[in-house]
Amino acid sequence: MTGSEEWRPVLGWEGIYRVSDLGRALSVRSGQLLTLTVAGNGYFVVTLSWKGVDVKRTIHSMVAEAFIGIRPDGTEVRHKNGTRLDCRAENIHYGTSTENSQDSIRHGTFSPPPDHNSSKEACPLDHLLVEPNLRNSARLTGKRGCRACHQAGTVVSYWAAKGVVLNFEVVANEKYLALRGKVAMC
Repeated sequence: MTGSEEWRPVLGWEGIYRVSDLGRALSVRSGQLLTLTVAGNGYFVVTLSWKGVDVKRTIHSMVAEAFIGIRPDGTEVRHKNGTRLDCRAENIHYGTSTENSQDSIRHGTFSPPPDHNSSKEACPLDHLLVEPNLRNSARLTGKRGCRACHQAGTVVSYWAAKGVVLNFEVVANEKYLALRGKVAMC
């Protein structure tokens, strides 16, 4: 944990878990960072446990509750920059479903239903959803997912558990270039 990172209790889990303004979660009991995983909907989730009960929570929701307050009725969490995996407090705010949809159009991440994943051409970071950048699940289910972003989520989560904060977009772009057989130039 760095000195500039602010930690607050997770709403409903006070004294058990804390969440930071950088989008990381911590077990108060063990002092360990929780492992972030990317759910099928593209958001970071963690598993909170207490007395044998496991609950999956999205990081962006926990950050919003801790740093903004309880979500008002009729609103949802929005990511200001349109990147679902950027869960820093400065990137999170509440808004209506309509505002969130307008955000996705403005960010270029909107895909109309139904079956929007099967026709998606690129992920929110503009990585083309073609081989070799398709997740293995895309071959089985037809739902297209970005392999580079999925791999980046795993790397960012791994290093976060060791106290190292990595920039998700930088890691994802490096993974994308590697998958496409290109070498990143420094």
